[in-house]
Amino acid sequence: CYTYQADVYQSYESDKIALDLYNQALRLDSSNINTFFNRASLYTNIHNDHTKANKEFSRIIDKKPAFADAYHARGLTYFRRKMYTEAIVDFNKAIELDSTQQVYIVDKTQAFKGILSSENALEQISGLIELYPMDVQAYLYRTSLYRAMQDNDKALKDFTTIIDINRNDFMGYMWRAAFYYSLGQYENSLADYTRVIDICPDHSVAYSFRGVLYENMKDFDKALADYSYSLQLREAPLTYFYRGNVYI
Repeated sequence: CYTYQADVYQSYESDKIALDLYNQALRLDSSNINTFFNRASLYTNIHNDHTKANKEFSRIIDKKPAFADAYHARGLTYFRRKMYTEAIVDFNKAIELDSTQQVYIVDKTQAFKGILSSENALEQISGLIELYPMDVQAYLYRTSLYRAMQDNDKALKDFTTIIDINRNDFMGYMWRAAFYYSLGQYENSLADYTRVIDICPDHSVAYSFRGVLYENMKDFDKALADYSYSLQLREAPLTYFYRGNVYI
């Protein structure tokens, strides 16, 4: 009863009354996880007391270790204090427990962006990779740091690791192909786009980008063939532009 009343008061932003009612509810039943969760949410969302909320969510996790929302909520308390590595650890646990919640993935991405703005970004992301050696997202963000440092060898190594994690995922090849292209390594880029097409034969963008490579390599017949097939799969103004240039 007290929990229900507190929820009502919280919804009307009567936070002090809501907090008193949650406290009364927990004095009567200290095992009610939902009441703990709602009180912790009140601390962080209304009072901006993220440290207190963090401790509360930790108590909830101790009581119910498979509660995905509690890990996500605790991760947010870290995020709001710019403790991005700790936030990602909690977001990863939430995703492990319930991979259907898109908000967990979105908030993890925001935490990575927070790390990128930090002075020790490379150190933090490398530490996360040690904890999660199969985390493609972490490697991808590290490649952006290496590229900014013009350390292309390390960036290439990370792109290759992403592919090794799942050789049937075409995105790893797409990323590495684009990287090879930026380095002017057209043969390597061509091989990766061809691998994308092997995995996903209807990938119109891969055909279009491979057409660009053929054009740069002066193999105009193959470029036209790839542009035309890309347009059969999906009409795109840019691909029409590429193909038009070949005709000129």
